[in-house]
Amino acid sequence: MHQPDAKVDALWKQIMTGDQQQKVAAQQEIGKYVLDQAWFAPLITTESFYAYDSKKVTVPKVTDTGHLHPLLIDYK
Repeated sequence: MHQPDAKVDALWKQIMTGDQQQKVAAQQEIGKYVLDQAWFAPLITTESFYAYDSKKVTVPKVTDTGHLHPLLIDYK
């Protein structure tokens, strides 16, 4: 997202210039770091949870324009 981060920059430098073992270690560390820093934290809304019996009910098409969850009209 083009946000400066000294730790990510240092790890990225290792990925680009290190030997194979250093590259793998830096890739694993950068993955853990961005997860721990919640760079990609999922956001949800509790009003959008539905339960259904998949043997009796289907969701052939999701009409939510954001494709985040099926709308009630989508259940058949």
